[in-house]
Amino acid sequence: MVVEIDQKTSGTTIVKVETNAFSTVNIVGSMKHLNVLVGVVLLVSFQSHAQDQWWNELRPKVVVDDSSFTRTLKEAMSESSVHGVAIATTESGQIKSSEVFFNSEDGLSAPAEGIEHRMQAGSISKTVAALGLLVLVEKSDAISLDDPVNKHLKSWKVSETLFNQPITIRQLLSHTAGLNAHGFPGYKSIKKAASLKEVLSGDGNTEAIVPIFPPDSIWKYSGGGYEVLQMMLEDVTGMTFAEYLQKEVLTPLKMTNSTYELLTEEACPTCAFAYTEKGKRYKAGWYQYPESAAAGLWTTAEDLSTFFIHLGKIYEGETGVISSEMLKEMITPVKNNYGFGLFIEERDNGFYIGHSGKNMGFTNEALFNLKTQNGVVVLTDSDMGFGVIREIENSVPGEDKWLQGEQIVIHKIEVSDESQEKYIGKYTVKGPSGNEHEANVQFKKGTLTATDPRSGRINVLIPEGEGVYRERRGGTQVGFITKDGMMYMNWGGSIQFQKQ
Repeated sequence: MVVEIDQKTSGTTIVKVETNAFSTVNIVGSMKHLNVLVGVVLLVSFQSHAQDQWWNELRPKVVVDDSSFTRTLKEAMSESSVHGVAIATTESGQIKSSEVFFNSEDGLSAPAEGIEHRMQAGSISKTVAALGLLVLVEKSDAISLDDPVNKHLKSWKVSETLFNQPITIRQLLSHTAGLNAHGFPGYKSIKKAASLKEVLSGDGNTEAIVPIFPPDSIWKYSGGGYEVLQMMLEDVTGMTFAEYLQKEVLTPLKMTNSTYELLTEEACPTCAFAYTEKGKRYKAGWYQYPESAAAGLWTTAEDLSTFFIHLGKIYEGETGVISSEMLKEMITPVKNNYGFGLFIEERDNGFYIGHSGKNMGFTNEALFNLKTQNGVVVLTDSDMGFGVIREIENSVPGEDKWLQGEQIVIHKIEVSDESQEKYIGKYTVKGPSGNEHEANVQFKKGTLTATDPRSGRINVLIPEGEGVYRERRGGTQVGFITKDGMMYMNWGGSIQFQKQ
């Protein structure tokens, strides 16, 4: 079915509607809640002014000297098998643009006008959660940042027996409490999702939340620490975390398409499905995260931009949900350039705050310059979104430098098949813990490839010299050398694998 329509969304002309069995959107207006299960893809025409949009002139991190120094968003998404991208930019404390794109064989598509495509925020959930916890602290005469968290916990207590030191709210907010549990894998359905107490006690699909380093001794990222804070908030207020954050943060900031509630497909037809690194939709649709404070926020790029604009207004002296004094606490680095729910970097051209996020099938980043009040938020419903995110951040118009570093230009040379075939094989190395890591090198159709030892993704290697290569996606240097009759592969100058 093809239906000609006449409407515009975010400055992009929509020219027709086609059925697509892999998409689901809502019809708005008089048919607001009718879900079209066969899916509708709104194809975007790039035949006119849309060609001039900056996202069609992205600056990739790596370019080969015989290729273009810019490329379209579709090209970037296709290379990384990224399905969907939402981009919002802020200029001088105002949202300048907000776009959502999906990649299909026919081109880029966009949701219907009025449809907000929600995505899971991953660890950016901590940023919004931190603000909610600061609201709680500031509104309560009985709670302070330096209180031991066990003082306010009722349903569960964090163990203090190992180091015999209390763990404070400040330490939990800044990842200096010494707790374990970097992140959480999520659950395939709401029915299987653990309760918060089960998560903390180790009765879910992760280990119990416990201190493994003395409080304040090191910076150790801990989603588990934010779950302790979630329990504290619920014990103190008698409300669920989702209810409190809705009341004290999301509604006052007019983040109308954000929630910490667990959502099903039936309850949220505008929620994005999660996609694997190969561009395939997860069978579960998306994973559930009862670990709300650490990873449970559903939101849009525009809502997150609204959030950072609010922090910017408080920074400028305007009234907000917390005082300027409390915001100063939030954006003051404690350790490792981390404040409360925010990474912080001060450079000549600005005071940058932000956070990245990674759930199963979602990869995101939000950045904001408090001095210029400019920002960028990029959300993807894909496992391999960081490459596209970096490319977008590197291409946003304006004087803000969201990423540092020039493009890497690979000067490709011609190398015979015979000289490259000798590198084929399995390479291994033992890690610090004694575990063996491997990378496989293959040669097909004149191209050398190697599995990234960190992500497991197959990367194309471009020859720059005899035994000297660059990884096409990220520009990592990869070298092959022969020593004492053995072949070695050096990855990024730091990991040396031996051929088996």
